[in-house]
Amino acid sequence: MTLPFESGVRVTSPFGVRPDPFSGEPSGHAGIDLTPLDPEDTAVRAVVSGTVAQSRMVTDPANRTSEWGNYVSVFGDDGRMVYYCHLAARAVSQGDRVEAGQTLGVEGRTGRATGVHLHLEIREGGVPVDPSLPLGVANTAGAEKPSPQTSWPPRMWYDEAAAWAVEAGILRGTGDGLALDEPCTRGMMVVFLHRLYEKLRCTS
Repeated sequence: MTLPFESGVRVTSPFGVRPDPFSGEPSGHAGIDLTPLDPEDTAVRAVVSGTVAQSRMVTDPANRTSEWGNYVSVFGDDGRMVYYCHLAARAVSQGDRVEAGQTLGVEGRTGRATGVHLHLEIREGGVPVDPSLPLGVANTAGAEKPSPQTSWPPRMWYDEAAAWAVEAGILRGTGDGLALDEPCTRGMMVVFLHRLYEKLRCTS
């Protein structure tokens, strides 16, 4: 299952019984509240591929889903329904086919929310299940899970090392299209590996 934010996620409120954010009284929480590890990363992504079942803003207080405000629900190819709630904006419509990782909307605080976050809810046969398990993050406030794309190697390390390797004649190309340059020698690779080792040793 793909994480809903490209940079990774931080749990702000877990699944299950928790203090209600408004009353402070114990209450059931059918989903998990998440924020991105990078505050600039506000695009909410589909965690599974599927079909958009609902994409709407509910304001009628008589409708329980008004608590979700602006929300999108996706019926996943795996048979589970996933809800993405409190969005500031929606980028898909009912009936759209979406792929895992595709942007569905923007993180927000519409509906019953005390701050900007994503309420992610997963239901199997209509029954809410703990989203932390398929997401691979601890069901604990403050728990974090970096995105695999951004956790290793850190992008700034990659960019710096790639620029040096191109200048040294070890690699050719640009961006993610880098390839090993044919005249690369064993000595060049030894130097490259030594620099990498030193960088890792200094930051561990």
